[in-house]
Amino acid sequence: MSASDPRVVGRREVVVVDTSTGRSYTPQDWPRLLADAGEPTLAEIAAHYIGFVRFTDPAHFPDVDVYAEKGSGIATVVGARVPSLTAGQVVNPDTDLITRDGDINQEDITNEAVAVWAGTRHHFSLTDNPGVNHFQLPSNPGVLQRSSLRQRHRAPADNAGVRRAPALSVDEPPPARSGRPPSATPARARSAPLRSRASGRY
Repeated sequence: MSASDPRVVGRREVVVVDTSTGRSYTPQDWPRLLADAGEPTLAEIAAHYIGFVRFTDPAHFPDVDVYAEKGSGIATVVGARVPSLTAGQVVNPDTDLITRDGDINQEDITNEAVAVWAGTRHHFSLTDNPGVNHFQLPSNPGVLQRSSLRQRHRAPADNAGVRRAPALSVDEPPPARSGRPPSATPARARSAPLRSRASGRY
């Protein structure tokens, strides 16, 4: 719930399909989903918690350079087709799951949500790692190499304060602000700021 903000993801993915009615629900449809399921108490809880992590508005942008990494190219579960909205249904091998591209743990929309940070005065880039899953990223050789290069290029502090690190060879300078976030590039290519969809998942 911390990352799933329907105001960001909107209706760009279906997370529940009730096969008894043929009705589909997206993250933005959560009030109707809980109403149709007859769960008014859950609706009160959801209204409080859904989207409670703020990161998409300038007041909550990180005040630092950002070098983000993500995996992609792996079918990632985002929802399910269920016989009804009755509580107590259990996911099993026969459950008809809904997937989209992602890193096995989070789909592309969630992973690319940080693209809104490209609007800050700091450096921002998001490097795509096709075929690398969410849990492999921390030990991925390409990720570690890029991190090591950035550490070596970090400028030392002096009495005037900490200097901004110089531009790295693995990252192109950010383009002129166009009002749109930059687009993702494969890890094997040079990092460039991501031009993508901002989101989260319900």
